Amino acid sequence: METPPPDLPVIQVRTANLVPNECPINERIDLAFDFSTDKPLINAVWRLKFIIDVSYRRHVVELTTLPARDFPVGDHHVEFHVPSLDTTGFKQDTLLNVGMLTASLNITKDGADLNILDFNMVTQIMKKGGQLIRSVLNPLDE
Repeated sequence: METPPPDLPVIQVRTANLVPNECPINERIDLAFDFSTDKPLINAVWRLKFIIDVSYRRHVVELTTLPARDFPVGDHHVEFHVPSLDTTGFKQDTLLNVGMLTASLNITKDGADLNILDFNMVTQIMKKGGQLIRSVLNPLDE
């Protein structure tokens, strides 16, 4: 893990819980995690997106953005709730790939939008019994 410049906060994700998992691709996404920051985060914005990488193109599906808020130094909890993963317009062979579910944290510093953290969870889409199944790997699981 790269160390950010000294004036930027260090964010440590301590726990991550995603439900449901091993489910139909279009099921809801409820993601909760606990993190800490060593510096205050002012006007911080969390975004959740699903990324499908294929050899010829990257598809980014913006799922939700949490309202901007401040986080003082210390431990915090955030939750994302997405009613359904909308895959309308994607061909099945595009979906049947490894993708990424990413929770991104951005702040504004000196007028610039800075990405502080991308919490990436590898997502495998498989066909089982004629149905597309989403399986998300938690990088914090052993």
